[in-house]
Amino acid sequence: AHETFLRWRALPAPQRGEYVRQIGNAFREHKELLGKLVTLEAGKIVQEGLGEVQECIDIADFAVGLSRQLYGLTIQSERDQHHMRETWQPLGTIGIISAFNFPVAVWAWNSMLPLISATGSTRLGRIVGPRVAQRFGRSLLELGGNNAMIIMDDADLDLAVRGIVFGAVGTAGQRCTTTRRVLVHHKIADKLQARLVKAYKTCKIGNPFDAKTLVGPLVDDASAVAFQAAIAEAKKQGGKVVQGGKRARVGTAIQGGAYVQPTIIRCPK
Repeated sequence: AHETFLRWRALPAPQRGEYVRQIGNAFREHKELLGKLVTLEAGKIVQEGLGEVQECIDIADFAVGLSRQLYGLTIQSERDQHHMRETWQPLGTIGIISAFNFPVAVWAWNSMLPLISATGSTRLGRIVGPRVAQRFGRSLLELGGNNAMIIMDDADLDLAVRGIVFGAVGTAGQRCTTTRRVLVHHKIADKLQARLVKAYKTCKIGNPFDAKTLVGPLVDDASAVAFQAAIAEAKKQGGKVVQGGKRARVGTAIQGGAYVQPTIIRCPK
């Protein structure tokens, strides 16, 4: 790979951009099959799989544009008949540790950085970060989150419900950007809870290849066990399950799929 890079960096940026354009077109040509492959591998619904492949296409288009916009500064020199200029150079071969929940998009996000790029849990980051640092390397770590939405008493509840459901239920709650907590003003807490419970009950769980399905399986059975353990711990701390909280029984499912119910737990006051 390094030998190829030595030839690659000698090409003018627009020529490198042309190769990227062809990669993007290959994704366009095979988008349908690649999207279904993502669904088969990760369990996310087909529309999400297709959307992930589309991210690769969009990044390719963006990179092609950048290949003709690598402007640099021209700096005045104190030496007569001399000038200094800033020139962007490709930085080298990189390693990417991708994520189970975005097996296609992650490498496309990071395909231009000379480093170890890892997407996954905080546990993964604690392993990768120090090892790369030991050789004075560079790392880019996108790790787990504990994201919250804050809903005030003057909020548009219709908009809030749509945002919460999309953020919490999409990819079966397995994104780093998944909504895990909702901090809501006490004046509207009961009203918002009722609307969320109603919305969650309409989310169809099942085969992710079915266009009507909104919630596919978790990536593996270990994730379902962790889901159940988290609910047990929440109950132990005084939380009340107001919706979901169990393994889901589905009529049409991928064999071996770990299906769970989208869950709402209300914290004690």
